[in-house]
Amino acid sequence: MPDSSSLPLRDIHLPPSVGWWPPAPGWWLTPLLILLLSAMAWWLYRRYKRRAIWTRQARIEFSVIEQEYHQHQDGRKLIQSLSALIRRSAMSHLGRSGIAGLSGSDWLQFLDSVMGRKHFEGEYGQLLAEGAWHPELSITQAQAEALLRLTRDWLKQLPHYQSKRP
Repeated sequence: MPDSSSLPLRDIHLPPSVGWWPPAPGWWLTPLLILLLSAMAWWLYRRYKRRAIWTRQARIEFSVIEQEYHQHQDGRKLIQSLSALIRRSAMSHLGRSGIAGLSGSDWLQFLDSVMGRKHFEGEYGQLLAEGAWHPELSITQAQAEALLRLTRDWLKQLPHYQSKRP
């Protein structure tokens, strides 16, 4: 057996310790991910606030329309005001491109889709869709109250509506 002192062996050398620079790839991605998540949270917050403002304004305008109707009992003006309020509210929540071109039965079907049930395709929807254009139209107190109630319910449902259109 050979003598171990005569063998050309050297002492064990450890590699140099790992420095703190440059950081590992995960440390490069962390600030990027934080920035991206912050930007997305800011965008979602702004979107929520914008919708909340429109919802509040629509409810205020609805209250004004309701008070004016109870003071003056003008059914034609009520129909015009409610129709305009509903269309503006829909466009503010869902965008102009998908809503502005709707009319007639398509418009009434859209209004029903927000409610989740068919209320606008009947008599009250026809009053809203066509009543503003017929100067000879008169509505009863019961019809006016039903329209006000239906519009109030529709405005409550609108912020929760998710469009099924692409």
